[in-house]
Amino acid sequence: MNHTIRLLLIVSLSSLLVACSTVTRVEAIGSNRIALNKDCQVSILEKSKLPDSYETLGKIETHIKGNIFLGGSVKTNDEGYKELRAKTCALGGNAFVIDDSMETSSAEMRHVHIWARVLNIPEIL
Repeated sequence: MNHTIRLLLIVSLSSLLVACSTVTRVEAIGSNRIALNKDCQVSILEKSKLPDSYETLGKIETHIKGNIFLGGSVKTNDEGYKELRAKTCALGGNAFVIDDSMETSSAEMRHVHIWARVLNIPEIL
């Protein structure tokens, strides 16, 4: 492969890598649970409709950004929920509730920032 094509390929692949990025901080609370499969069943709850009995297993703060010019589109209901589901399963939870979130845009960048709690709800099992 000649030098020009190789350089073009490297630049193209590098730009795809920066199209989207995710930074997530997970804080486990209480007793450690066994992690579930990454595709475990997770319920999404509203703050106003929490059951009477539940255990808080952790807190999640995630920041997802995408460059719209490079195909990076981010939305709370898509990429945000996907990240929260994966982290909920990793903590052994069966539900999460979003405490706060915001979606912003700045130039070509789209940002989603979410604060959530991972829960274990006995009735869901």
